[in-house]
Amino acid sequence: MSLRLVKGLVIVMSAALAVGFVVLMVGLARQAAKIDIDEDAPPFRALLDLPEGAEMIAIAGAGNRIAVLVGRPGGRREIHLFDPSSGRVTGIVAAE
Repeated sequence: MSLRLVKGLVIVMSAALAVGFVVLMVGLARQAAKIDIDEDAPPFRALLDLPEGAEMIAIAGAGNRIAVLVGRPGGRREIHLFDPSSGRVTGIVAAE
């Protein structure tokens, strides 16, 4: 392989990498523009009434809900789903 061919390939691949990076940044910017944030909304506040000895293990977003993994005494685990707009529990998922 000649040195001239290698240099040409390096230039082409570098240009492809730069174009890919620009496309990625444009895609991220377009997705970020779709996010609807209501800045006038009050901060979310909710009280999770857990039974004695239970603890929150993890929290994650689940679509338009908030999922809280709760560890109960005896090793049983449940997922409590919250609606952030109302602060109410919308469901509990538990395995028998």
